[in-house]
Amino acid sequence: MSTSVSVSLLLKLSARELTGEEIDALYSSKSMVESRFEKLVGANFLVRSGNGFSVTGKTRMVLIGFRTLRFFFRHATGSS
Repeated sequence: MSTSVSVSLLLKLSARELTGEEIDALYSSKSMVESRFEKLVGANFLVRSGNGFSVTGKTRMVLIGFRTLRFFFRHATGSS
């Protein structure tokens, strides 16, 4: 398994049979993004802010660590 989507699908299918329509609904781009945001809010990486989301202090600390490691391993910086 190379992706978390594959693992997630296998876990759901091990719990019960899913129809093609249910799988499409669970793994549509919109539902996947919504699910990811719910998990980030639940883990206190994002907070709802007005009509959108904002990062938390916890997120800022994690990003400092990621940026430090990216610099250390000389990975491209990108836009984050």
